[in-house]
Amino acid sequence: SSGINAEYGGAMQLIQDVHKYSATVKRFKDPFVDELFEALNKLCNLLVVPPDQLIEFWNLGSLAHIEHGFLVQFVKLRADYRKNNIQSKLPSFGTHVRA
Repeated sequence: SSGINAEYGGAMQLIQDVHKYSATVKRFKDPFVDELFEALNKLCNLLVVPPDQLIEFWNLGSLAHIEHGFLVQFVKLRADYRKNNIQSKLPSFGTHVRA
């Protein structure tokens, strides 16, 4: 682990920044870029959703297309990852939904 974690306030700032960038790139009217920013926004939300709602967000549309190991590493950035035993709330590799 890099020792970096996402405190709630920092994660909320990241979400706001991604939202602003997303609004800017929408002017390009490129569906692929819009989809990438949608996925990035959902990734960022994994840092702030309550632990008991992680599974619900985990399997949302564009996140379902992201490699399981990457999602696990991203969720490990949460400041509360160890404190709230988040690992036990994550789906195992075999249950990750791919649409």
